[in-house]
Amino acid sequence: MPRHVCAMDLDSYFARIGFQGPRAASLETLNAIVSAHVRTIPFENLAVLLGEPISIAIDDITEKLIHRRFGGYCFEHNTLLLHVLEALGFSVTALSARSRYQWPQRYTLPRTHMCLRVAIGRRTFLVDGGFGGLSPSAALEIVPDVEQQNPHEPRRFIYEGHWQGLSLRGPDAALIHQAHLGDGWHDLYELTLEPMPPVDREMGIESACRCARED
Repeated sequence: MPRHVCAMDLDSYFARIGFQGPRAASLETLNAIVSAHVRTIPFENLAVLLGEPISIAIDDITEKLIHRRFGGYCFEHNTLLLHVLEALGFSVTALSARSRYQWPQRYTLPRTHMCLRVAIGRRTFLVDGGFGGLSPSAALEIVPDVEQQNPHEPRRFIYEGHWQGLSLRGPDAALIHQAHLGDGWHDLYELTLEPMPPVDREMGIESACRCARED
């Protein structure tokens, strides 16, 4: 029978990912947790393909990803990270994104990806433990047109449409997360930095599961 675990069960989470570092809400801590998470807990969508329901309730995610030691979908990974980081005192906002990886730009896909925005002082970072083999293994500062050395391939963000800073944007605006792979820069996904409330996450996971089954 599944255990009902506390949403703030940090000791079990840190044991799962092998993290023994400091727990202060700092960039050093954030990078260490992100690195350990993506190296330890795999992305997998086997449950989706088997037609099993995907829950983004934190107790269910904790049972599945930590105690049963399974992997999960982006909504599971990043919901878990959101709760962990909030428990440590970070300011965290869930964001939605549209995948662009290996899709022609003429297609507009639904917002079936979830990632996180983490504020540390006046700086903001993107954290994403659920984009499969291309999950960034460190936090990425959300600044445009700056190449960032991720522990794996370089990353950057570019603007599309009309922006004034990161807070004011036109209806056509998007921020594109890119990775440098082989011959050049490749789009991974686009986002607007608009928060993704729980009701949208529920709709997002349903849409993501439906798209995965149709593929």
